[in-house]
Amino acid sequence: MTTKLEATQSKSHAKFRSELNILLISKSSEDAKWLRSQLKEAGLRFDMTKAIDLKMAMELISLKEFDLAVADLNTESAPGIKIVQEIKALKNSLPIVVLSGGSEHRLAQEAVKIGAQDHLVRGLEHPELVSRIVRYAIEIKQAECRIEALAHYDVLTGLVNRTLFTEHMQQALDRARRANGRLALFVITIDNFKRITETWGHSVAEGVLVEFASRVKSCIRDTDTLARNSTDEFSLLIESLNTAENCIVLAEKLSNALDQASEIIS
Repeated sequence: MTTKLEATQSKSHAKFRSELNILLISKSSEDAKWLRSQLKEAGLRFDMTKAIDLKMAMELISLKEFDLAVADLNTESAPGIKIVQEIKALKNSLPIVVLSGGSEHRLAQEAVKIGAQDHLVRGLEHPELVSRIVRYAIEIKQAECRIEALAHYDVLTGLVNRTLFTEHMQQALDRARRANGRLALFVITIDNFKRITETWGHSVAEGVLVEFASRVKSCIRDTDTLARNSTDEFSLLIESLNTAENCIVLAEKLSNALDQASEIIS
């Protein structure tokens, strides 16, 4: 169960790969030729994959990790800003630069307003500027992802925080009502946590929290939501329950996992 914060931190540590993976979404072979020549002349190392329409692009994004999508605003299957909306819906963390003609400046600005990081004018002969736009688009998106992670995730454990958990809880309730389904909410606290902190110090106490979160995560599914609400309180949301007995089974599983002794190294 990899958390979004862990994934974001991992990506930010490797800020730029030695070779960028770029997805160009355009039917035009001239667009590919132009962009490739500009980036090569600027000395940027990259590998470019071309998708001729939105469907092909969505399939590629699902299968491969890209550092940037360069999307033609004239793509027939997703004209205008729709292509930005579709990419963001599938993978919001992917930076997007839209490609437009000189007369489409207003449309390009609209694309940036709804989530693209920047725009390129087709045929621009300025390798350094094109390369800079590509690099900055990736940096901007990485910064946005880090800010979002800090706003919604606990830095120490990588778990969702109370704010995001509340959103997940409301969405889960809505789904359960529509499907006439069941869900369960566990609230778990660590006994005598204040005493642990006072006796052994903050470093050991933090180690206890990380170990606690790790053990709970080992007992649940990727579709379940575990949150750190406060210093020593955690919430666990379980969806798609078949019977109430499943809660008892899970509670026993959690109890057994948390009862095991552990060595916390300061």
